Amino acid sequence: MRIDELVLSPGRYQVRIRGIDGLGLEGLSSCHLLEVAKPPPAPSPEPEPQLRLEPPAFNGAWVSFRWNQPPKANHYRLLIISEQTGLPLFSRRFETTVLSVPLPPPGRYRVSVEAWLAAESRWLRSNRYRLVIPPPWALP
Repeated sequence: MRIDELVLSPGRYQVRIRGIDGLGLEGLSSCHLLEVAKPPPAPSPEPEPQLRLEPPAFNGAWVSFRWNQPPKANHYRLLIISEQTGLPLFSRRFETTVLSVPLPPPGRYRVSVEAWLAAESRWLRSNRYRLVIPPPWALP
């Protein structure tokens, strides 16, 4: 017996089947109506969740960060990375979407947030901000 895959366009078809034995004797024909429906459209993929860090807010000797909560985010990691060394000055895990930290020492920093999506076993990174902290003598 041999069966080949046949791809049919949507529509109505009549199928006639007849068996033949090993001696070549043919049996009776059997006729069937077959209707091929249009396949359902493929589901569109879920949109990529977005993690958006708002601009930092300065309050005296503190700087505050706020970000949205993407669906399925379990926890967050705020990253403050020195542009001079490329090393993280601050990298901690948090459950909240708002955080205030002391102002870092004078310098240039890249700030971003990552959200852990446990269901997908991956980090989702936010947009980045450049944080420039001038030396105290340069402030008005």
